Amino acid sequence: MKASFIASCLRKRHSFPPYSSFGEWLFATEVYTTIGHYKQNRIDAFAMNCWRCKNYKRIAYEIKVSKADFLSEIAKPKKRVGAMCLSNEFYFVIPKGLMVVDYNLIPDCGVMEVDDNGGIKITHVAIKRDVAYPPLSFITVFARKVRDEYLETYQKEQYEKRR
Repeated sequence: MKASFIASCLRKRHSFPPYSSFGEWLFATEVYTTIGHYKQNRIDAFAMNCWRCKNYKRIAYEIKVSKADFLSEIAKPKKRVGAMCLSNEFYFVIPKGLMVVDYNLIPDCGVMEVDDNGGIKITHVAIKRDVAYPPLSFITVFARKVRDEYLETYQKEQYEKRR
């Protein structure tokens, strides 16, 4: 299973019922945590709820498609600090059956599994954390990424219509 497939499944999760109402979430992949290009950390996928009544909930996703990559990530908890500071929940997302996860190694993180049909199952619920709202610099980076991904999709659709 490819990371791009998992990312598309997460995008659908944040775009359509029953998990989401239309327009409730903004979603982007490969979001940098800061502006600039020096030693940036990147979040594989990030979703932000647009409704005040849901406290603008934010979820960060780290996508792992191999056991070795997953274990390497767990061994470096400092790598996910930026994503955890920006989100209320943090999930590792892995292919179904990739491995048996020892949740004690990642007590503050959740785990989701994606099956071959695109179904997503939460196998370990992430701890919900109260964190400060993200800084304007991150909101700007995220908004640009949402815009760019939308335009890329829109342009592909327009190209297909012309063919």
